[in-house]
Amino acid sequence: MTKDNFNPKGKVFKQRLQACLDDAKTTYKISIGQDSGRTVTWQTKHHVAHMFLYNQYKSTKPEKYHLTKKTISWDHFSDPKIVWSTIKQADF
Repeated sequence: MTKDNFNPKGKVFKQRLQACLDDAKTTYKISIGQDSGRTVTWQTKHHVAHMFLYNQYKSTKPEKYHLTKKTISWDHFSDPKIVWSTIKQADF
């Protein structure tokens, strides 16, 4: 399929993804993989860790924030009552 005749309406995600990958190969002569091998749990764990450790909020701040670092407060982050859907407290 080319981008000229592909209509994404009514297509499932895998069909839209395949059209995008095919277009990259046709237009730019590159192949892009679909799977990095990362699991949802791995990605979520690393995303949460990155958000806590590295992302600083410039113009906004999280509801529970560290007063001087502008990151998520460790007190909030480490609270055992908070449910992090696929994250285990022991991971951190």
